[in-house]
Amino acid sequence: MELRLINRINSCVEKRKNLQDLKKEQLAIKRLPKGLVTDTEDAAGCPPTTLEKLLKRKKKRSLIFWFDFIETSFEAVCNKVTNPQIETSRAESSKTVVSESSSKPDEIFRTCTTSINTILRADITDNVKNIFFNKINKAIEESSDYTLKLSIVLFATMLSFKSHSFIINDSDNIKIQPSAGAQLSSFFPSNFQNADAVKKVSTPLTSLSFPSTSKVKKDFQTLFSQEHLQHIHSYYSGAEGIIKGSLEKNPVRSLLFQLIQKEALHGSKSDSMSASIISTALSQYGTNFANMWADKKIFLILLNSVLEVLLRIHLAPNRYKTYLDFVEAKQKEILAGKDKTKKKSLKQR
Repeated sequence: MELRLINRINSCVEKRKNLQDLKKEQLAIKRLPKGLVTDTEDAAGCPPTTLEKLLKRKKKRSLIFWFDFIETSFEAVCNKVTNPQIETSRAESSKTVVSESSSKPDEIFRTCTTSINTILRADITDNVKNIFFNKINKAIEESSDYTLKLSIVLFATMLSFKSHSFIINDSDNIKIQPSAGAQLSSFFPSNFQNADAVKKVSTPLTSLSFPSTSKVKKDFQTLFSQEHLQHIHSYYSGAEGIIKGSLEKNPVRSLLFQLIQKEALHGSKSDSMSASIISTALSQYGTNFANMWADKKIFLILLNSVLEVLLRIHLAPNRYKTYLDFVEAKQKEILAGKDKTKKKSLKQR
């Protein structure tokens, strides 16, 4: 894109035309510049039509990518063309910065495919834009880190059901203890060779019966609800933590909290985040999680896959082994082809 824009700017400068008119003209085109996609594929060393197929899968029109580039980079490219000496000094200084920062292996990079330059007023100064972008970037970074840590706690809680079982006595007291399920090899034929056969499967959920007024029953029914998510936040990253009385009212959550280290949400910066961001992140995450598990679709897909594999192993073990060998060989062939393409593109450069 930059090379195409540089050619157009050079032509505009030679003909002594207004560069702002060129910008308006580029923002009004009806289709991408001819050959842009093909040239990009050649520069990246991709097979023909790869980028074209990728753009078709995107919800955003391919022309919008060109408009975004013009909006964000037109002035910088103009300066590069009209003031090459200034750009050379900038490039040298940027090389120094890159060489200094390249020694930081823990540097964090974030990507966002959404451009909001087009919705900003054109008369806003760069200082105001920088303040706005810094606020947005900080909010996105903190909320994404927070929801990531929240996901770790939530799925660690789900995995605890794999290796633990609940025991309840007549006094409505509940305990949780480690328990191991059956070995994976017990589901395979005796002559079936599998490197993972020594692994164990999840323990079946214990059949528990509760009185209608049982607080344990109520706690089970509200697991992974919005209320549970709020308790996770309060217990792991809240300023004061969840109060003792709340833990007594929710014995199941209390046991699950004890299984997962309290440092699980450490470093989520929740103390420095505004309450509105935390509330929005919790609400959105809870809605997405509830929608994902609203029906049995995920469970049925996984169960069908397990049954299909077991039927193949028991009914046609030799044919299934041949199929697995074929898939493995095909994957190696594809990887070898990608390596050849990459080496070829490096030689052309």
